[in-house]
Amino acid sequence: MDKKVYSKKGRNKCAYNKDVEPIKEQVEELIESVNWVIKNVF
Repeated sequence: MDKKVYSKKGRNKCAYNKDVEPIKEQVEELIESVNWVIKNVF
């Protein structure tokens, strides 16, 4: 099974109100990680 480790920095920028917006790659990484969790946990 291939595990994908997500970046906490990307998650934090996407989840919390910060002065710096996440870059496109960080948002895509977050979405891919959530999809992996959904497919492998549920």
